[in-house]
Amino acid sequence: MGDTAWTKAKGLMFTRSPRNGDRWNPFCMVFTFSRPIIIRLHMFFVTYPIDVLVLDAERRVMEKATLLPWRFWNSRMRGQYVLEVPQGTATRVPLGTRLSWDEKGLRMEKII
Repeated sequence: MGDTAWTKAKGLMFTRSPRNGDRWNPFCMVFTFSRPIIIRLHMFFVTYPIDVLVLDAERRVMEKATLLPWRFWNSRMRGQYVLEVPQGTATRVPLGTRLSWDEKGLRMEKII
């Protein structure tokens, strides 16, 4: 959970790719903000691509993107939560989906 200045600054920097042989070791890093903001991320020292989900205050997916190593990225929409997830996850999460999470994992709830 990225809820302190240090964890937000460090993010996934200096971590290894979550692949382990042919198996995927899933991860999900959640960043929380006190109010909706334009999200500015960098991929310095993250040597593998990831997907990013930008969520509003109700935890609905408002924007998604794939981030490549050694690049900057700015969201087009304001978000109150950001999830860094394995590459390919964003294609399976439709915009408008409400997400929830705890220490057991991430859950999706389709909003009609």
